[in-house]
Amino acid sequence: MKKERAAPPASPGMLTLPNALTLLRLALVPFFLLALGRDGAAEWVAFLLFALAAASDSVDGYAARRLGKVTSFGAEMDPLVDKVLVGSALVALALRGDFPAWAAFLILAREAGVTALRFLAGRKGRGFGASLWGKVKTGAQVLVVLVYLLPWPGFAPLKVPLLTLTLIFTLLSGGLYFRAYLAGQGVRSQVEEE
Repeated sequence: MKKERAAPPASPGMLTLPNALTLLRLALVPFFLLALGRDGAAEWVAFLLFALAAASDSVDGYAARRLGKVTSFGAEMDPLVDKVLVGSALVALALRGDFPAWAAFLILAREAGVTALRFLAGRKGRGFGASLWGKVKTGAQVLVVLVYLLPWPGFAPLKVPLLTLTLIFTLLSGGLYFRAYLAGQGVRSQVEEE
C-alpha cells in the first residue's frame, strides 16, 4: 500500500486572517448572485451578502496593516476581488434592468483599464498601490451598488445623484492613474499628492 504524500506547506505568509477575509469575500460572490436572481426576501439576502462582503474589504486591509500581515498575495488579490464583487453586482443589476447599462460599462471599462495599467506598471517595477482617489472611488461604487440593491423605495431619489458622483470619482481616479503612468512617475506618489 502506497503512503500518501502530505501536501506541501503553504508559503508562511499566505494563510493569514486578512487573506482569509479576502477569499471569503470572493466566495460570497456566487451566493450574492444567486440571491440577486430571485425576488422577495432573497433581495434582502442579496443586499446583506453584498454589504457583508464589502465590509470585509475594510476589515481585511485594516487587519493586514495592524497585525503586520501584509502579503504580496493580499496586495494583488484584494483589489482584484473588489473588482469581481462590484463588477458582478453591476452586471447582474444591469441585466435585470435595475442599473443603467451604460454606467456599468463605463465603470467596468475604467476597472479593466486600470487593472491593465497596474499589470504594466508592475512589469516595469513601478509602484502601483491604491491611491486616496481610488479608495474614494471604491467606497462610492460600493455605496451606489448598495442603494441600487436596496429593495426599499425610500432610497430611490438618491440613485441618480449618487451614480453621478460615483461616475465622477471613477473616471477621475482612472484618469489620474493614467496621467501618472504616462508621465513615468511612481503612480502611487503622484496620485496621492493630488
